[in-house]
Amino acid sequence: MAESAVPQQAGTVGSERRGITTRHFEETILDYLDRYPSDRDKLERVLVLLRDGIDLADRNDPRQHATAGAVLFNRQGRILLVHHKGLDMWVQPGGHVEHHDRRLVDAALRELTEETGITRDQVRPLLDGPVQIDTGDFPAAPGRPAHLHVDFRYAFVTDADVMTLQAEEITDARWYDLDNPEVARSGLTHLAALLPALAASAGSAAASGNPVRSTAGRSGTRAPHPLPDTPAVVNGDECHGQ
Repeated sequence: MAESAVPQQAGTVGSERRGITTRHFEETILDYLDRYPSDRDKLERVLVLLRDGIDLADRNDPRQHATAGAVLFNRQGRILLVHHKGLDMWVQPGGHVEHHDRRLVDAALRELTEETGITRDQVRPLLDGPVQIDTGDFPAAPGRPAHLHVDFRYAFVTDADVMTLQAEEITDARWYDLDNPEVARSGLTHLAALLPALAASAGSAAASGNPVRSTAGRSGTRAPHPLPDTPAVVNGDECHGQ
């Protein structure tokens, strides 16, 4: 890749040093566009902001900030969605990038653990970079101005299941077939690009003596998790999509 024009220094929150740099944001987007060039028009606006010195990792910036999400598959090729209390919809686990995140993929894995209890050592990546970078303009609301979200979504596969829901924000978690309408409503794209990696992952599982079982005809299977009075991992005011 050509040398970036974006400054290399990390942003700050007060006197704290921020882990994710503007260069990391830009290089992640440019690598993504090499894979998905059709998304260039919608991401050109984000590249301009970065080159103007905007710190997407600063969630206190009222104009725009970054979020990260985990597009998680099981070995049967089904995808995990969580029901977000504030949004009242099914989405992939995710939330705001924090100042202590070193990379965007770290933010996605942190959010996955906080919202579902599935830890980073229980998953493996399906791609080197994000499978989707989505942008959305959120309208003004009481106490919150209109602002732009840039959502970096990373794909993983796991043999684990949901352990503990983040009770403040998540009400349920389910594994969905890719053709389920809830998956389409969640706004995920480029999922077909993951099928070869998923097939290779399933082959590896079968070769290791852990064959994949068919889930034909099943959709929206509830992921087991503790009863509501079980202590949940809580992350302050994290909110996916706001």
